[in-house]
Amino acid sequence: MIDNTHAFHLVGGRLCLDFLNTADWAPSGDAIVENLTHEEDLMAWCRRVGLHDIQETANLSGMEDLQDFRSALRRVFLKTMEKVQPDRRDLAMLNSHLGFASLSAPLVLSERGLRFSRAVSVQQAIALSAAAVLTDGHEIGRLKSCPADDCGWLFLDESRNRRRKWCSMEICGNRAKARRHYHRHAGPPAEA
Repeated sequence: MIDNTHAFHLVGGRLCLDFLNTADWAPSGDAIVENLTHEEDLMAWCRRVGLHDIQETANLSGMEDLQDFRSALRRVFLKTMEKVQPDRRDLAMLNSHLGFASLSAPLVLSERGLRFSRAVSVQQAIALSAAAVLTDGHEIGRLKSCPADDCGWLFLDESRNRRRKWCSMEICGNRAKARRHYHRHAGPPAEA
């Protein structure tokens, strides 16, 4: 079994945002680095975010559906951040994964605290998290996108002064600092 837990940096602040951040995004909106390509990747991510109770198997088409759901959900978040009405198809995909009609008890109290019931799919857990963020005006106001060209991760800025710029200072912030330092100290090219 492949364990890609090292590839999953949980910097979003909410389950749905950490799911969106399982890919690196180009400014065009295309995924440029994909971390969910196999069922083992999905299960490793589930373990990393604490969805231990969800036992889901996904074939290749199921992984493609999951990636499509992630792209649609990301577009919903970006449009909402821009205060623009999201596309109906993207909202329909989110609503279909919420599945409230078939969801009798999404949360159960266990000896380990409040958990998703085994009947909840990964997509339902993510959709519930997304719905909670999208309907909370306070959280939407704190939602940001990492400005790095090869990142595009979304995160909730929970800093007191709302000045958090990078998804992670250790990842994109340090790269940007190193680039600035290089360009400051590189100087003009040497003449031959």
